[in-house]
Amino acid sequence: MYTKINFSFLFFLLVSVLGPAGFLPLQVKGQTIRASTQKEIRIFDPANPANGNISLRTASGTAAYTMILPATLPVANQLLRVNSITTNVATLGWVTSLSSTGTGSNGQVAYWTSGTSQAGSANLFWNNTSARLGIGTS
Repeated sequence: MYTKINFSFLFFLLVSVLGPAGFLPLQVKGQTIRASTQKEIRIFDPANPANGNISLRTASGTAAYTMILPATLPVANQLLRVNSITTNVATLGWVTSLSSTGTGSNGQVAYWTSGTSQAGSANLFWNNTSARLGIGTS
């Protein structure tokens, strides 16, 4: 079940609760794409809108789905991922990116020695100039 949102009411609610400077500037725009109109939400800096924006727009097609954002803010170096999918609802969450360690030399082909560690070997050497892989020789 989907509910249509009256954006004028939503704007009024945000201003009433947060005050005029307490929320991100959002802009709902009609955009003509392939002879049909799609709506998008734009987040931008109102002091300098020419510096760019982030646009959220639905994909073309007939499928509808919901993405539920995490209830908490991320900590440093966390990424957004899909935790679970049920029918047409994806629940998102934060995950700390994995770091990897290892040693090697320029041109060596890297390989994994464990889940988070890489190494290189002089027996496998990539020559980027000629786009050739040397086995047992550089």
